[in-house]
Amino acid sequence: MPVRVLGIDPGITATGYAVVVFGGSEYSVTAAGVVKPRARRPTPERLKVIYDTLAAVVSEHDPHVVAVESAFFSPSTPVATKIAEVIGVVKLLAQGRRVLTFSPLQVKKQICGHGNAPKEQISTVVKALVAGDEAEKEAWPEHVTDAIAVALCGLWAGNWGEE
Repeated sequence: MPVRVLGIDPGITATGYAVVVFGGSEYSVTAAGVVKPRARRPTPERLKVIYDTLAAVVSEHDPHVVAVESAFFSPSTPVATKIAEVIGVVKLLAQGRRVLTFSPLQVKKQICGHGNAPKEQISTVVKALVAGDEAEKEAWPEHVTDAIAVALCGLWAGNWGEE
């Protein structure tokens, strides 16, 4: 049975998402995109746009697991607070599914083998790991390749019991 993981690269101005499916011999991306709430909108409105978009993805693709990247900023920064709010929205929309959280360092280590990997290297490795049209993969924005990387970490974790 194919396993579906929704990977999320959270952000208040841009949230990347990707549904990655492992069917036994290859990884494929069945949905991917970036949610970009309108600039200068109040945070609750932005969170609603993110929630609504990702809820539609969850409803359509029914992932077994939701994997999300954690904030890498100091907990006292306003940016980290907003990312934490987006992560809360992701956990809410998961509704009974296992939610796995990975730090940026964990994602880099899993994807590239070391924690100092630059974004370009993550993107290159992700594109090499998943099946699909090369031109389409080259068009993926950074937030999408980051979300795919997080989803791959979720697939590789394989520990999807109770949180």
